[in-house]
Amino acid sequence: MTTWVEFEARAPELAALGEARFRAGGLALVGTLRANGWPRITPVEPRFVDGELQLGMMWQSLKTLDLLRDPRCTVHSATSDKDDPKIYSWRPGGDLRRLHVRS
Repeated sequence: MTTWVEFEARAPELAALGEARFRAGGLALVGTLRANGWPRITPVEPRFVDGELQLGMMWQSLKTLDLLRDPRCTVHSATSDKDDPKIYSWRPGGDLRRLHVRS
């Protein structure tokens, strides 16, 4: 699993944007897998502690139980300004993959 510090070292601009979005809203969405394989999307509180991203959630919540069973997850920042071009770079005929880091 990649740590935030490793991600920041490989993609500093994207990591800075991600950290700013997580800090600005104080809310993120985490996607986990239920026991039956179906996705679960739930809110969490993102925090940065000693350079690492931590996700606040209640012990034995459904999302915590999902992660104990299968640690794979996806984390999305909550969008507060859908018209901000720094958040969205999609154009008709294009895709969001342009935001991803290419090695």
